[in-house]
Amino acid sequence: NGSIPNGKERLKSGKKIWIALALGTFFSTLLYFLFSMGVLGSAPLVTQDTVSGLFSWPSWKRNIIATIGLFAVWTVSVPLSRELRNALEKDLRWNHWLARFAIVGIPIVAVALGFDNFLSVISLAGGLFLSTQYLLILSVGVRALSFSRMQKIFLAATASLFIFAAIYSVYSFVVK
Repeated sequence: NGSIPNGKERLKSGKKIWIALALGTFFSTLLYFLFSMGVLGSAPLVTQDTVSGLFSWPSWKRNIIATIGLFAVWTVSVPLSRELRNALEKDLRWNHWLARFAIVGIPIVAVALGFDNFLSVISLAGGLFLSTQYLLILSVGVRALSFSRMQKIFLAATASLFIFAAIYSVYSFVVK
């Protein structure tokens, strides 16, 4: 109807948002937990090659673990890629196709170039893309809000940590 919501409507809407966030976090955590327990329970000693040991399992068990793992990855990758796309397109004003290539194409190119060790790629993606995401959030916040001198120092220190994490991820992925 286009009217401005009153206090009760805003409170009700705010509660719905928090319930959705809480449920989403709970189910994502549950998926990660189930996947982790499935992999950790697959062998007495978990190594980088543990996943290949799952091939000795019955196919129904492998399919369940694979499905849980797929949903666990999906719960993180879809929201992050949407956030990253919005940050690149709207905040940094990147071209629509360039932003899409950065999100979808760069990982495909990396695998095509031989970067196909699952644990290394996940480590790189986590360190690099999460750091980049939070750096983008910080940069948008700095542009949109005014901060005290102490807050700016804290933000610069936080940004430095994310930059260090991204550099370390790339270093450990490429050099090691």
